[in-house]
Formats: sequence, C-alpha cells, structure tokens
Amino acid sequence: MRNCQVCGQDRDELYMLFRNDLYFCNTQCYSSFYTAVNTRGADVEFNKSATHLQWRYVTDTIWIDLIPLTELKGEPGSVGTLSQGQIDIILAQIPDPDLSGKVDKVTGKSLVSDTEISKIHIAGSDDQDLSGLVVKVTGKSLVADGDISKIHSHTNKIDLDDYDPDDFSPVGHIHLNDHMPHSDDQDISGKSDVGHTHAYEPANSNIQSHVTSGHAPSNAVALSTVKADTDIASAISLKHGNSLDHSNSQDHSHTNKTTLDAITAALTTALKTDYDNAVTHAGSAHAPSTAEKNSDITKSEIEAKLIGEIATHTHAGGAAGLGMAINVQALTSSPTDSQTIYFGMLPKAPVTTAGQSKIYIRKTCTLKIAEIYCYSGTAGSNESWSLYVRKNNTTDTLIATLSVSASERVFTNATLAISLVAGDYIEIKGINPLWGTNPLTCIFSGYLYFE
Repeated sequence: MRNCQVCGQDRDELYMLFRNDLYFCNTQCYSSFYTAVNTRGADVEFNKSATHLQWRYVTDTIWIDLIPLTELKGEPGSVGTLSQGQIDIILAQIPDPDLSGKVDKVTGKSLVSDTEISKIHIAGSDDQDLSGLVVKVTGKSLVADGDISKIHSHTNKIDLDDYDPDDFSPVGHIHLNDHMPHSDDQDISGKSDVGHTHAYEPANSNIQSHVTSGHAPSNAVALSTVKADTDIASAISLKHGNSLDHSNSQDHSHTNKTTLDAITAALTTALKTDYDNAVTHAGSAHAPSTAEKNSDITKSEIEAKLIGEIATHTHAGGAAGLGMAINVQALTSSPTDSQTIYFGMLPKAPVTTAGQSKIYIRKTCTLKIAEIYCYSGTAGSNESWSLYVRKNNTTDTLIATLSVSASERVFTNATLAISLVAGDYIEIKGINPLWGTNPLTCIFSGYLYFE
C-alpha cells in the first residue's frame, strides 16, 4: 500500500501513478501536484482525444484531460456572400476552356471557342475565295483541276479477228485524253496521250487459246537437228538391242549370277540381324555410366547407404508390415450391475472413472486386433456383456458382446481399423449388464495388435 502524494489516500501501488519516485491516486492528483509546485524545465505537448483536449510533459507517457471538446464548440455562423466585384475577380482568373472538337450533349452541335469561330464560313458571306473549287452536285465526282486531265476513255479499240494466231504479238494502242461529261470547262490542251499495249482482246477465241497454251522456249532446237548431231547419232547406233533397264543390276547377265545372289542374300540377312539387335539394345534400359558391377561393391559402401530409420518394411509373401502388440490387464474384481468400468496396462482392478488407465500411442499406427480373456470364479448368468476400445475418452469402438454363462469369456475382434497418431491414448471400456446372477472374482488379460 502507498500514500497519494496529494490527497494522502492509501491505495494498492499497482493501481496508482508512479512518477519521479512519487505515487498519485489518479491523473487529477498528478496534475494538481505539478500545478501546485509550479514545475519548470520540461516542455508540454497537447492532444485531442475523442472527448477532451489533453496535455502532458514530453517526458511523460500519461495524457491528462484539460477541457472537454464540447466546451470548445461555438454557435454555428451564417453563410457568407460575395460581392459582384469579388465574383468578377474570381472569374477573371479562370482561363477560357478550349472547346474545339467538343459536342454539346444537349443540342448535338459543336462547341467552338471564340478564337475559332471566325474561321467558320457562314452561308451567304461573299468574302470567301472559292476559286479552283468544284461545285458539289449530287451523283457527280469532285475532281481538282490538276487531276481532271487524267480521266480518259478508249477510242481506238482494235478488232483482232483478222489477226493470224501464229503470228500474234501484243497489240499497241493509245488512250486519248477525253474527259468526263459535265467537265467541259477544263483546259486539257498540251496533255500527252497515254500509250500502252494489251496482250490480247477478248473478241477472238483463237487468240485467247493460243496465248494461254504452253510454248517452247525461244531458243528451242528442232528434233531433226538434235538427231543430226554426230555424238547423239553415234550413241543411237550403239544402243542395246534389248529393252532391259540398265538402272539396276537385276537386268544384267553375269556368268556367276547364282553366287552373287547368294552373297547378296547372306549380307542382307546379316545386316538386318545386326540392325535389329542394335535397335533392341538402344531401346532397352541401361545402367548409368558410373555403375559398378555387383562384384565390385564393397561392404563399407553398402553400410554407408544403410543409415537412418526404415519407415516401412515388407517381405515377399509375408504380411503387409511388421506390427506390435501391447498387453492389457485388470486384477480380480466382482462386477457390479449396470456399471461402466475401465482398465488398461496397469496391474490393478478396473475403475469406474475414464482417463485413469491410459495406454499412450507414440507413433502413427492402426489398431487391428483386440483379444481379451476374462475368467470368473463364479460364471454368473448369460446377460449381454460388452467390451470397447475407447480412444481419447471420446470415441468407442466395440470389441465384442458376449451372452454366455461360462467362467471363460473371450472378447475378440480381428477386423478393427482404428487410426491412431502419436499422442493419442486408449483404454478398455466395459459395460456391465443387469445380471440375474453376477459373475464373481473376475480377472482380465489380453493384448492389442497394431500396424
């Protein structure tokens, strides 16, 4: 307990302000103390919280309420107004917007600035120089003076029906400089004719067929001239008198043809066999270039590889994996009607409270078999008696239910599949029936099998 430096009240120091080796009840005592002693030397700073204007020394960490914000709020003022002179001054400082190319969303007409409006020609104004422009008439082309002379028409189409197809040559003609109707005010004097040729005219089908058919090159030589050549004539006279094709050896006649054919067949067979073997070898699995023969591998090399923990292990023809078994037991007891009992590994009688006979699991596994033997000095009657595996005191899995009147009762289940991980625990849980005759001096023993 501590005394407040200002009011002297005793309070738990855990709920007091401690500054400069002094204790204060609250911020009010703290503030009044420094006001009374007129502390100097430390700067102050201010803060606005959600409700108050606050202050503190810059070396401190506690904000002290100074005045509520509601007391700082004045009456609402009236909305001010501008004089026309003030409005004009403001408008003079705003530059004119460039509205060229913009379209009024209401009227659909272009918005054009004052500086551009003078460039628009108004209908009826005669101060525009329109010389050299062509009047737009519906359905007629607008053509500049410099281009009108380029318009022309055929005036000398030539009839080619009388031309000999074998002596055909492209027909040359010209186009006179006629011009379009309604353009008689154009001066085309001095314009030159435009001359060119056409390969053929479509009026004569013979000419068309001849022109489009295949032709020998211009430097082709007649067959009679070729045959008259001395070397060619000699080659013709020395040709074979039979029609055998000499492009392959089968058409030649040799005195040892049978032997040659046998050699050829043998070589073909040998080459095919070697090729097939090479293909088979290339497609088969190969050891890496660094592989060693089994006889060259040393014991130390094998031992160097056999390190660490083997997570799984199987044997050909054997079970899926190596398992483990955990024994369970309970010492002699005489069961009570309609009671729930628990036991595990401990050498003690069954108890009626769960969580006191835990069997902890230390690695991931699956509980697959439960085999529990119960012997009673007095057999008792045959009401249904059940044993369970209880996991983490939440989940029960039935081992077996027996309805027998015998001293020996075997609770067994080889089809369990209870998944467990490291940190889980299990217990054996029994539910006693309401017996007609209770079994006496019962003792349990058995095992659980895991993989």
